[in-house]
Amino acid sequence: MSLLENIREALRSIKGNLLRTILTALIVSIGLMALVGILTAIDAMRSSLGDTFASLGANAFEMKARGYNNRSRRGGVQDKQYPAITFLQASLYKKEMTQREPAAIVGVSARISGATEAKAAGQKTNPNMEVVAGDENYVRIQSYALTQGRTFSPAELQNGANVVVIGEEIKDKLFPNRNPVGQYLYALGRRFQVVGLFEKKGSNAGGGGADRLLLVPLETGNQLPRQGALTYDVKTATTNAQGLHYLQDQATGVMRAVRHDRLGQEDSFEVESSDSASKTLDELAGKMQMGGGLVAFITLLGASIALMN
Repeated sequence: MSLLENIREALRSIKGNLLRTILTALIVSIGLMALVGILTAIDAMRSSLGDTFASLGANAFEMKARGYNNRSRRGGVQDKQYPAITFLQASLYKKEMTQREPAAIVGVSARISGATEAKAAGQKTNPNMEVVAGDENYVRIQSYALTQGRTFSPAELQNGANVVVIGEEIKDKLFPNRNPVGQYLYALGRRFQVVGLFEKKGSNAGGGGADRLLLVPLETGNQLPRQGALTYDVKTATTNAQGLHYLQDQATGVMRAVRHDRLGQEDSFEVESSDSASKTLDELAGKMQMGGGLVAFITLLGASIALMN
């Protein structure tokens, strides 16, 4: 039988079993679409969360109140919820850690808003800009860089000056084709002078990173209008990778003293590093890949049964 006759016979079979052909094609198509979608979602999740974890730095860790966001579970049991880290506790921790370990770099910050609109000279941004209050170490610990201007001076940090470092997307919206440094903008009911511009980072998974960021001094953030008390993020970094675990042990002791954790009591906070976060992400991605493999197997099995019938 020639190739042409085989093609003709195949076309006759398709016409004679049109419904079965359509159903088989649909089974294969939907299964492959689901598999590709799952694998694409895994890659996107890894890229997005990988960038987020990278902001901690390879030699850095973050401290948060245990159970404060109701996310900490062990063996399916919800951990006890402890109060958030206060500004006083964060400040005391920073002071004590830098005295004990001069090589430690401690940064304290607080997220003021994630849905802010900035205005300047008749222009305005989308209402999805992020306002963060940070200290002198925020830019360094987050691994951000500036293309223009500067960060905050000691006087601006101490006095809570109305100054701001902005991201590239904000600059493009409010100050296109001109230097934003020295210009003024309005956000959260206040007038800020722009003193610096972040290097373009690019957005991922709906987040803008440094591109949509308005960074103000930490003391200024304490004065801005907001709903509820601020939650402070405490990050500690070191240039010595070999001393990271030792630094974590020291930091745990200092934070326990600052938080007045009693002897024998569990830590009222959690220490999260980029390594531990990456391991959690890999475990989750592995489970999703197993699910994708199961979908592929069921798809091929269904298509095989349909073809055999």
